[in-house]
Formats: sequence, C-alpha cells, structure tokens
Amino acid sequence: MIGIGAVLVLLLGVAAAAFYLMQTTPAPEAPEVTFPDADPNEIDGEPVGTVEVPTREGEPVEIRDFTKSATTVEDSQNPGVYYLAGSPDYCYEEGMCPEAAEIEGVNIIYNVNYGAFTVALLEEPLSEARMRAERFLLATLALTEPELCTLNYYVGTDDDVNESYAGMNLGFSFCPGATVLP
Repeated sequence: MIGIGAVLVLLLGVAAAAFYLMQTTPAPEAPEVTFPDADPNEIDGEPVGTVEVPTREGEPVEIRDFTKSATTVEDSQNPGVYYLAGSPDYCYEEGMCPEAAEIEGVNIIYNVNYGAFTVALLEEPLSEARMRAERFLLATLALTEPELCTLNYYVGTDDDVNESYAGMNLGFSFCPGATVLP
C-alpha cells in the first residue's frame, strides 16, 4: 500500500515539469537546522565526487554527487528516483524500510528522468519546513543560493497540509519569484 507521503512526492514529481516564474521575495530568517550524523561529503572516508545535473537554462551545473552519499536512498520501486531526505513511505518484502536523511517535515527527491528536484513540505509552518529543506540542499549539494535557484526544482505541499498553497510551486525563499510564506 502506498502511503500519503509517497503519493504526495509522486504528485509533486509530476508537477516538477510545470515550472513557472514567480515574484521576487526576501528570504525569511533561517531557523536552526541540524543535519544527519553521516557526512554527505564522504563514504567510508573517501570523497563523494561530483555529478552534472541540468538547469532551467539548459546548461548543466556540477554539484556534489548526492547519489553516493550515505544519507541518500535510491527508490528501488521507481528507477531513477533518489530520496535525499524523507522516505517513500513503504517497506520492501524483506522488511527493510528505505529512509534517507531525516529532515523534519520534508521529503526531498531527485528524479533523473526529469532532471529535477522535488521538495514536499509535509507540515506547518511551511516557511520553516522550506527553510530546513533549503539549508539541507545547500549543504548536501555544495551550492550557493544563486546556484540552487538555477536548478530544475519544485517546492510544494498538498491540501492536507495547507489548502491555500496546495499545488503551487512555492520556490526556494531566496530565489526570484518565490512565494512569501507566513
């Protein structure tokens, strides 16, 4: 049985193809965020390396290879989908339940087929959940805020979390066109 979180992430993944421009907004104050104990820069003491991903402009950008990180989980049920944070909300037959880095109230996936990151905000306040996701991605991918803005991405929620913002690409708070969240 597919859980609500998995359905939300799959729906948001489909919506990732529908990027659109939004209004420029100021970045809210960043809450304190803690990250998993695993070092996203190393696996067994060895550097992770880099990988190229497409950008909105079409030119690829080089980022830290999150697919090799100890905190990233490949979704075996959906080839080409990687969970950087959160869980697909199901368990394998052998009882193992795949879970990536634990970031409170957030699922983050990368879909190789779309070349896009999807950030599912799973709890209120949305602004704090989004901030945790942003800080995690900046650290995990080793990018600056302007570089993160160039990636193909979708940040959203569903109507079970917030009816007013459901189905909208809220953007990263510091990117041009991002939605200001309360």
